[in-house]
Amino acid sequence: VGLNNHVHVLDGLDEGGVGFLGRELELEDAAVGGASDGNFTAALGVPTLDGLGAVGDGAHAAHEHISATALIERSALVAEMLMRLSK
Repeated sequence: VGLNNHVHVLDGLDEGGVGFLGRELELEDAAVGGASDGNFTAALGVPTLDGLGAVGDGAHAAHEHISATALIERSALVAEMLMRLSK
């Protein structure tokens, strides 16, 4: 199944300024630094969804931390997208 058949998974998640889970959700193009494997697909021009990991600060440093609340929200978002893909 081609990628274009699955783009609908994001439809409606950011409509009207209030998206999934009743919170504002912005989906936008961005080029950022980092070492995500998504860099490989993005470099080939393949639409790549990235940024669904933990929210926090201090990656690989002594003060590294993540938000437990954000883990719940991100997990719910990923679950919703997977459910949409299964349809």
